[in-house]
Amino acid sequence: LAAKLNVLGGLRGQASLTFRVAHDPSAASPYRYEVSGRLTRGRLDDARLPHPLTDMRATVRLDN
Repeated sequence: LAAKLNVLGGLRGQASLTFRVAHDPSAASPYRYEVSGRLTRGRLDDARLPHPLTDMRATVRLDN
């Protein structure tokens, strides 16, 4: 996983993240989590690209 995320080393921008965890010992999966976030004003510099990618925006939500 770390090797796949290595490309993000050249990523810059403003980010807002929210992280939530819940615990229910009687549930089949006792721990539940949710991570959500937003990237604005992103810039990606990568030597494989002729020019940087700019003005990037992204949203992400991960949960189980």
